[in-house]
Amino acid sequence: SNIILIQWLILIPFLVFFLYKSKILRLITWILSILRQKANNPFLQNRLTHLNRYLSKVFTTKKKIIFVCLYSLIIQLLNICSFILILITINPDLKNSLLQLLMIVPTGLLISSLPISISGLGVGHVAFSELLQIYSISSGADAFSIYFTYSYIYNLVGIIPLLVKTK
Repeated sequence: SNIILIQWLILIPFLVFFLYKSKILRLITWILSILRQKANNPFLQNRLTHLNRYLSKVFTTKKKIIFVCLYSLIIQLLNICSFILILITINPDLKNSLLQLLMIVPTGLLISSLPISISGLGVGHVAFSELLQIYSISSGADAFSIYFTYSYIYNLVGIIPLLVKTK
């Protein structure tokens, strides 16, 4: 259906990246060199030079790219699992298959990340409400509210090291 089409459209840029990695690196290097020449600020020129070196190292090391992609995939799968667990907790008699939810949740998370509103707050509610209605699940907005609150509380834990003064 349309959800599978959307997921393939998301996957295609990653496939293109892996197939044309060296050409993409040359293009990025060329763009960064032009930006470095046009930048009047020495700090900005220095940052662009460091970015170019960093991207060159990352792009040329296949092992690092695979590690970063796997790490990203694990993080996304954990996000999807947490949303599905919230959904199952709200709807204990949920009859939908895990595959159906695995197709809906990433699409809803992608839609909620669109920069339409602050942190995708209203967008995510509408997206999950409508997407989960496809499978007759009426608590999509509620599940997103809980997920949204949970993710912000979890992410705010990262401020603790900044607040604690270490010598």
